[in-house]
This record gives sequence, C-alpha cells and structure tokens, in this order.
Amino acid sequence: MHDGVDSGLLKGIYDRIAGHYDRQHGFLTAGSDQLGRRMVVEKTVKPGDFILDCGAGTGSTALLAAEKAGPAGKLVLFDISEGMLAMAKDKFSNVRGRVEFQTGDILDLP
Repeated sequence: MHDGVDSGLLKGIYDRIAGHYDRQHGFLTAGSDQLGRRMVVEKTVKPGDFILDCGAGTGSTALLAAEKAGPAGKLVLFDISEGMLAMAKDKFSNVRGRVEFQTGDILDLP
C-alpha cells in the first residue's frame, strides 16, 4: 500500500473487468474516450517515437500511438493488471517486434 492506495485491490479489480472494460468504458463515455485518445496521440506522437505507456490498460491509446509512430516507433506498455495487458496483447497481435509488455506497479517506479 502506498499512501492509502491498495495496489493489490486495484490489480484485482482491473483483472476481473479486463474482458469487458473497453465495451463498458466506451458505453459509459458515449465514445468520447476514443475521441480523447485520438486527440492526445495526434498532439504528442511523432513517427519513430519511443512511447512508454504507464497504466496502459487494454492498450487502446497505445495502439493509436503505434499507428502514428509507424514502423520505426517502439512501445512499452506498463500496467499493474495482467488481465488488462492480456487484452492489450490481443490488440497488438499484428504489431510484432516493436512492442513490449511489462507488468508492475507505477507507484514502485523511481
């Protein structure tokens, strides 16, 4: 636990909801979540960029970033939930060799 954050609890929650997170989140935000992701990627990612996505979840934002970064781009997706990263790996099945998946707690990073 870090200053009131129970990482184990969060990991468990996200592991449980991973399979339906994208659909439910898209419904609850009326699709504005994807619009927000596109805006962030459009303003920040350039071809060939190295992208570290901390709290990558199911990889929705990282997938858009991978498209914009192109074949010279590299990505690391980092998340506390193995379930969420498993969903992300499915999305990246056609993007080989330039994507790495790491499980860990953001609060443990230096």
